Amino acid sequence: MRHIKRRYRRLTNYDLSSQNIVSDFETGMITAAETEFPQARMCGCFFHFCRSIWRRLQKEGLRNAFNRRLALRRCVRKIMAIAYLSLAVVRQNFQLFRQDATTQRLCHNCPGLRELLTYFQRNYLNGQFSPVIWNVYQRNMDNRTNNHVESFNKRWNAVVGRRHPNLWYFLKKLKTEERRGALSVAAVRRGDRPPVRKRKYRLLQERIDRLTNSYRNGQRTLNQYWDAMVYTVAQFN
Repeated sequence: MRHIKRRYRRLTNYDLSSQNIVSDFETGMITAAETEFPQARMCGCFFHFCRSIWRRLQKEGLRNAFNRRLALRRCVRKIMAIAYLSLAVVRQNFQLFRQDATTQRLCHNCPGLRELLTYFQRNYLNGQFSPVIWNVYQRNMDNRTNNHVESFNKRWNAVVGRRHPNLWYFLKKLKTEERRGALSVAAVRRGDRPPVRKRKYRLLQERIDRLTNSYRNGQRTLNQYWDAMVYTVAQFN
């Protein structure tokens, strides 16, 4: 990453800096970013946060039960939705949720759920990925996920169109992408209107804003807000 910063400065005469860095949950990436950009806030991607829990669910053999049992789906999505709670109340409410009678009954009927809860507590509460990294309570949609990076990867693969292109073909496509990037930078510098966000994500952000404001204004209790966010999480998985 230090090499990238130097190359960027050499090519553009600008220092590469950022207030927020959104990444998936790779320890090496997070450590490198924190070292090279100490002023930036490190943010875990919410989509990858949910996928990590989903992968663990599958490892514990809960996939079929998840598809069959509504109560288990709500329970797992509530674990994911804890990222929308205020950072100050995350740990306490996870413990209350884990000790809740409904959760305990599900753990009895679906033994893998107990292991999933232990995994979450070990890795995302007390482990290397603390709540300050994955909590999205005060983040907007743009800083909640790194989907724009994933979209670029998908589009780039489509542009190249080959699994193992030769060097000259690859360079040709790279130059095309460079021109596209230059046009985008020029548009920003001219003050052109940014691309319109997809309707799906606009509506999702509006829903999150309404729920968050109703919680902050005292129109919803914390548990009502948390339960409502379960339906929002369903949009991500």
